[in-house]
Amino acid sequence: MEREKEAAVLHFRFTFQVLRFTFHLPLPSCTRTRFCFHPLVRKVSLSSLVQYCDRLLRTTEVKDYDGAANGLQVENRGAVTRIAATVDASLATVKLAVETKADLLIVHHGLFWGPAHPWTGKRRELLHCLLEGDLAVYSSHLPLDAHPKLGNNAQLCAALGLKKLRPFFADHGQNIGFQARAKISLLDLANRLQRATGARPLVIPGGPGLCQRIGVVTGGAGGELKKAAAEGVDTFVTGEGPHWTYALAEELGLKRPLRRPLRHRDLRGQNAGSASRCEIPIGLDLRGSSHGLVVSH
Repeated sequence: MEREKEAAVLHFRFTFQVLRFTFHLPLPSCTRTRFCFHPLVRKVSLSSLVQYCDRLLRTTEVKDYDGAANGLQVENRGAVTRIAATVDASLATVKLAVETKADLLIVHHGLFWGPAHPWTGKRRELLHCLLEGDLAVYSSHLPLDAHPKLGNNAQLCAALGLKKLRPFFADHGQNIGFQARAKISLLDLANRLQRATGARPLVIPGGPGLCQRIGVVTGGAGGELKKAAAEGVDTFVTGEGPHWTYALAEELGLKRPLRRPLRHRDLRGQNAGSASRCEIPIGLDLRGSSHGLVVSH
């Protein structure tokens, strides 16, 4: 990729729990070269990591689309020494994870959104790569979106300076977003979004210039403007939306700043996306090796 050698410094904090011990580790910054892993601990079992993630994210309690298949989607031989994280599980990201000898890939969009069979062509290549690389895959979609601290919605609200959050945007029988009362000009909100995400938002100015009740649902919720308006917000921050929502926003008197669809760093820091979307998967080395995974723009 043309911008693969472009340098950028990534700073983030990683919280990791092994059995009864919780570690809050400030990871050293790394130059965004092709690969970058950070040494943490030596080895943990796949089953203990899966149990921890399931408890933390309430995987079995949060309802989701059938294709999400949240939780462990692919097993490995049972040990984890390196973790890679990305938005989408795809042949491209699986190859990158295997290339750097990761043995667990944590994703937001798993392997089964589309038909899972037949295993021919690229699907067969994906299966071969997973098995030969001994790569486990753990996926968390709405359980991660809805998480009150770790989720994209909570993280974006914090980055925007929104406080006293209340539940917002019912989906599959639960609220997955947040709303807050504030007095922020639309221009100020757009600037905050740009600082938080690293991308200039597309603003649909359907309502007044002052944002007083702001709803946040990241991802592809842009087609649900009527639902957002029915819940009383005057400003709806989301990830992407179809063409026809521009006119609908004007009719509803709803302002809609759109985050550019996942073409920037992820707010959680450790997470980014597939190579096909020019995002940045970041890996975590649990063995003490200095090699690792960061795919640049």
